[in-house]
Amino acid sequence: MRNDMKNRFACSIGLMLLTACAPALVPEQQLATVVAQTLTAQPSATFTPIAEVTPTHEIAHIPTAVFGATSAENVNLRTLPGMLFPVSRVMAQGTRLQIVGLAPGGEWAYVVNEEGITGWVDIRFIDQVTAPVLEEINPPDLQVIRGQVRDANGTEVNGIVFALTQGNLRTDAMTDMDGIFYAYLPLTAGGTWTVSFVAVHVSSRAMDDACLNNSDCGATDPLRVEVVLPVNHVLQFIWE
Repeated sequence: MRNDMKNRFACSIGLMLLTACAPALVPEQQLATVVAQTLTAQPSATFTPIAEVTPTHEIAHIPTAVFGATSAENVNLRTLPGMLFPVSRVMAQGTRLQIVGLAPGGEWAYVVNEEGITGWVDIRFIDQVTAPVLEEINPPDLQVIRGQVRDANGTEVNGIVFALTQGNLRTDAMTDMDGIFYAYLPLTAGGTWTVSFVAVHVSSRAMDDACLNNSDCGATDPLRVEVVLPVNHVLQFIWE
């Protein structure tokens, strides 16, 4: 009997120690709350809208509504056309847009998003356009650098991409079907900028098998020029 009492006493002491060392149990309701907080998606960053650009044409004056949608995630809606202008919204893929028109050069579309906010979007990130013809809109309150590319026969060359740089600032522009590129810069931009040939787009008439398969694409003459803002003349390049 004495041995039995010793065993019971030892078991009681062991149970007390085990209970004291074990972690406190989380109530089921509290545990569910912790899990829910862990799995809940964090809200995306809020972008404060910047002052909207006044369109040169009211949407109500457009006879046919033209619609599209963003074709990628995180598409920037900018206050003016060009990579050097502020972003007022970052839009998800599939965001519905009403397209008012295109800036000269055809690379930037003036749009109204689902919130009714106006701005400019790189046309490469818009698809499902429901009309083939969009009117041209001249954006206000900016500077434009224009350049033209022709071949040795004087024929305009489209799809030639240029980079315009000053220090760590850069914006790109591509020649249209008239061989002209339009690079848009802020009114506050000044000083010397470098305009450099950087690429041939697949849509260019200069794109051939040698260019596509061997990167033997030719180049502009000159390869680059330096300009001092403002620039009022059209820069001239020869495709060789």
